[in-house]
Amino acid sequence: MHAIHQLRQCVTEAGVLASPDDAHNYRRVWARDGIISALGALAGDVDDACDWLHATLTTLAQHQGPVGQIPSNVALGDDDDVQVSYGGNAVRIDATLWFMVGVGVWHRLQDDVDEQLISAAVRGRAFIRCWEGNERRLLYIPRAGNWADEYPVLGYTLYDNSLRVWAESEVDGLVANADDDKRVFDYAIVQALVDEHGPLAYVGPGERCRRFCGFGAALAALLDVGQRKDLFLDVIEQHVRHNLVPAFWPPIDRGESDYTVLEHLAAYGMRNTPGRYHNGGLWPVVSGFAAAAARRHGRDELADHLAQGVDSHNAAGDFPEFVDVNDRSAGGTLHMAWSAAASLWAHAGQDRLQHLLSR
Repeated sequence: MHAIHQLRQCVTEAGVLASPDDAHNYRRVWARDGIISALGALAGDVDDACDWLHATLTTLAQHQGPVGQIPSNVALGDDDDVQVSYGGNAVRIDATLWFMVGVGVWHRLQDDVDEQLISAAVRGRAFIRCWEGNERRLLYIPRAGNWADEYPVLGYTLYDNSLRVWAESEVDGLVANADDDKRVFDYAIVQALVDEHGPLAYVGPGERCRRFCGFGAALAALLDVGQRKDLFLDVIEQHVRHNLVPAFWPPIDRGESDYTVLEHLAAYGMRNTPGRYHNGGLWPVVSGFAAAAARRHGRDELADHLAQGVDSHNAAGDFPEFVDVNDRSAGGTLHMAWSAAASLWAHAGQDRLQHLLSR
């Protein structure tokens, strides 16, 4: 399968690279990209996927920060020349969340115990809980603090808090003092981030963002957060464009106040023009998770529709980071590991998905 071949091009002894292309800083072991890609390989029943996951987790754990934060990415050069990044304008909170997920999944699937990884995951959970602080079961994410680091998201986000549901559940499986009520995070999300009009991308003091958050909705649907899977899947279906799911919708247009924030957040030039990158761009990885959610919950028509979109745009664009909604052209960095893994997520059967999930 072409997707598996592309994934193998991203695998190193140190773990999974975001892309083998030397563009920006993508030729590094990334927490988010590497773990999502290794999990996708597991969803696709790739033989050595557990080894890819373990190598990625080990590299990240070896460079865990002093307060428990997991690196966003690690570059291993010659002569032990190591470059570690925990984020740019802000620490990337979701790097630690994905690490917690990866450690839990690896231990559930392997007849083995890696104490270093368990210790790192527990320390990571302590770091994560500092971002709750007010004991209301929701993480408060700083601007530029997650995968949408050049998009004006902040506060109580649907994406990070849905991912936390999975992360906390996985770490609960590694420790003796697990929370008794594993649904407390679900209910907090539904209470704060879902209203009569549907899910919100994020909520902050004096602010409620009504834009659609594709990754947040996909994770919430996959995990059946608050037992509202159909709500999240319905919203996803309403926002499909060209057989793919946008990062956020509708795009922020020039002239809106948030467009100035987009310009200020741009780290590599202005990539977030309307319909591109996070600003309405269509993402294979988001679509792969959305397809997996639909597949897991019996919405096969939607799953097949999205899987076709992921496969066709990957083939046409050589595994692009995103697809421009305006002209369907490939955008961002090419040969992306998680875009290849998106095909495996999108085609995974219910049994494989259930095998990966702890809830």
